[in-house]
Amino acid sequence: MQFILQSQAKTEARAAKHEARMEAMEQKHEARMEAMEQRIQEARARADSRLEAAENRFNRRMDVIGKLLQQGMKMLVQIQAAQKETDRTLKSFIASIKNGGNGKRPKNGR
Repeated sequence: MQFILQSQAKTEARAAKHEARMEAMEQKHEARMEAMEQRIQEARARADSRLEAAENRFNRRMDVIGKLLQQGMKMLVQIQAAQKETDRTLKSFIASIKNGGNGKRPKNGR
């Protein structure tokens, strides 16, 4: 009987030690998991910040490209107007050369 009680006491002591070790391991695990979650949240925050900065750069570049396109379109309109004027004056010049003279009409109906 004494042997059984001693064996049972040893087993309970071992079980208590094991339980204490398991609890310590569980606490360490929880601490590691909390630290990991904290690092993940910090990494997400940094990634979100970088993404927002990249989006802002992209939007600024798109605005600049839009302004450049508007300026280019305005220049094209001006070039088209200048080309029409050049065509008109060139046609007048060619017509004056065909008629001969210096472009003045004769007074006496020659």
